[in-house]
Amino acid sequence: MSNGPIEAINGRLEHVRGVTLGFRNLRHFTLRSLIHSDQLQEWIDAL
Repeated sequence: MSNGPIEAINGRLEHVRGVTLGFRNLRHFTLRSLIHSDQLQEWIDAL
């Protein structure tokens, strides 16, 4: 069994965390994370 997929997800999360440093508002952090992961449209459609 390989830890590769889990490490890939962790790497992406760490990158997003680095990109969003300085955001004080959780909503801004969430939006930036969604934009970075190309998930924003799905999130908007879910509302």
